[in-house]
Amino acid sequence: VLREAGGYRMWYSSAASNHSIGLAISQDGKFWRAYGDAPALTIGPNGDWDDTHVSGAAVLRDTAGYKLYFSGYDGATWRIGLATSADGITWQKQLTGPVLSEGATGQFDARGVFAPAVLFQGGSYRMWYTGWDGYHHRIGLATSADGVTWSKYPGNPVLDLGPSGAWDNRGVSSPTVVFRNGQYELWYSNEWWFCGRCGQRIGRATSEDGIAWI
Repeated sequence: VLREAGGYRMWYSSAASNHSIGLAISQDGKFWRAYGDAPALTIGPNGDWDDTHVSGAAVLRDTAGYKLYFSGYDGATWRIGLATSADGITWQKQLTGPVLSEGATGQFDARGVFAPAVLFQGGSYRMWYTGWDGYHHRIGLATSADGVTWSKYPGNPVLDLGPSGAWDNRGVSSPTVVFRNGQYELWYSNEWWFCGRCGQRIGRATSEDGIAWI
């Protein structure tokens, strides 16, 4: 969600139309209506890296316009892509493919990356994202000078599994990050589908630098 002149805009994941991304608008942030009759962003053509699903929109507005970071799926691997827009309505995907891909064998994100949260601070970009190793989800960090070319933080993951017996000891995923009052705040989900009856919950972590989280 972004606050705009005259109200709010929300880019959201839809289970219809091959898990596309839609746009909704609101004057007060409570009552929403879908904008237009078509999705804001759809899957790529057959054979592309995002030809099965697109979801998990993270939208920000900077000096160049709007940037939408999204999760793309080809039926085997999740990756993170970028679309840009001058008005937040008509989007153009970057034609070079994903901006963040899965890691090498043995890394925490070797099987895929998805669900980005992006901030633009001091002329550069930071992205917190979910990494999947085939067994557990963890949260990593990547940085960029231009919002297009990203470098993963060498000390990843920055948010790991909880200790044995904790509610989040099977995985952490889907970050949402804000910076306020001089610190970063991160909300995340646990690995609910491997947790039997424990259910899905949302946790909160804080950090002074966006790297070491409590």
